[in-house]
Amino acid sequence: MTRFAIEPLPPRPSLEHQQKLAKRLLREAWAGDADAIARVRSFLPNASSPDDLKLHDAQLVVARGYGFDSWTAMKRKIESLTATPLEQFDIAVREGDAERAR
Repeated sequence: MTRFAIEPLPPRPSLEHQQKLAKRLLREAWAGDADAIARVRSFLPNASSPDDLKLHDAQLVVARGYGFDSWTAMKRKIESLTATPLEQFDIAVREGDAERAR
């Protein structure tokens, strides 16, 4: 059981804001902040030492904090809420995601 609640995405989600949250979490964990480390361990129980954390680990913690299984899943949801259908198609094509492009 986690002491950190799963929260819904904010009303106007921003991938840039989520990226900043992940970077801040990473810096705080590296600095030894107890709350940041507890959050990481709560959502990423197999994490090793805070010094070994990478940005993708912090991104996964942020995504799981919103109830997503991965950063990619959260990113896609945010894009679906904020990008026009044409922008979504363009993103899918650039990422080589034929399934999403359909």
